[in-house]
Amino acid sequence: MILEYKYEPTKVGISFAFIIGILYTQKSQKCRKRKHYFKKGRRKTMKPLKTILIVLIGGLIISLSSGPSWALPSAKALYSETNLGGGLWQYDYTLYNTSTDPYGLYALYIDIISPISVLEVLSSPDYWDPFAWIRDPLNNPPIPSFVNWNSLGVDSDIPPSGLLSGFNFKTDAQLGGLPFIAYFTPLEENLFYEGTTAPIPEPATLILLGSGLAGMGFFRGRRFFKS
Repeated sequence: MILEYKYEPTKVGISFAFIIGILYTQKSQKCRKRKHYFKKGRRKTMKPLKTILIVLIGGLIISLSSGPSWALPSAKALYSETNLGGGLWQYDYTLYNTSTDPYGLYALYIDIISPISVLEVLSSPDYWDPFAWIRDPLNNPPIPSFVNWNSLGVDSDIPPSGLLSGFNFKTDAQLGGLPFIAYFTPLEENLFYEGTTAPIPEPATLILLGSGLAGMGFFRGRRFFKS
């Protein structure tokens, strides 16, 4: 996998601004303790320092908005699981290209580590070619079971921040999360991302999570107003 050195507007400038803000707060507290203030109606000695620091913080955020960082392609594969009966299970995948750079996602490989005897691709996205393989113990060494899809052209690749559904297959084992590899263009750079598939969050789970966050915000607000 190749690392790309790039510039992007984020965390470095903000970190410097945060550090300067802390230093300014400490300086301000020292000045208050020493009571370095003018009489009422005149400017405080801290005001020029405050103005200078605000200008410096703004300049740092702007100048460091192109802070250096390492860019990598990344992906996420979420699935839903359906019991078809008769010992068969269907898996439907949605593939997300979570890269922030212009890396097109052109292939998905899912490694099926459980022993199976049935593996059938049911459907594929338009202009994506599927292939399924069941482990053959006669091969030496035996190739593990897997399923993969390949985009048939640049126009059908998944763009950065894009997603694509319609990857599904059925098998005779309940698989759960599986290792996957996503491949990215340009081809000559051999860019890929390894991860583990995860279930699509159920609506009930999302509701519980939202309720918990809302409750935390409510009680924190009550404490704030009481204080």
